[in-house]
Amino acid sequence: MPALRVHDDFALYCYAGHFLFRCPASSTFPAVVDFLASGADDDIIEIAPSATYRSKQPSAARRELTSLTVRVVRVVLPNGEMAVYLTDLLDSATFSCEEIADLYRRRWEVELDQSYCLLCHRFYDNSGLGFGLVSSAV
Repeated sequence: MPALRVHDDFALYCYAGHFLFRCPASSTFPAVVDFLASGADDDIIEIAPSATYRSKQPSAARRELTSLTVRVVRVVLPNGEMAVYLTDLLDSATFSCEEIADLYRRRWEVELDQSYCLLCHRFYDNSGLGFGLVSSAV
């Protein structure tokens, strides 16, 4: 069972923007497993709603559930590790595999910066020190 409940989260919140995230390369969606076995680097796949999500819907709503169409991209990182990304940026002519990987790297750097800021803020709130002392200590 995938750790990420992609379909469920997007269906529940009716997300209107674009998405890009890293997906596990093992213990993942069946469509991703099939993609990895194919040896391809880039494809469009369908991710069906999970059984858990389906079971929480009224029977009439269950009949209307559809799969989520996503682009799956396989990239070998500089450290040799394989990364798998899922996105709704479906046009490979506009966004190459390398550009998808670069977008993810940039997005990850923003998350790290936000985590760092949150850590500083919590330290500031809990330490009783002024921000100048905290920022010079970090």
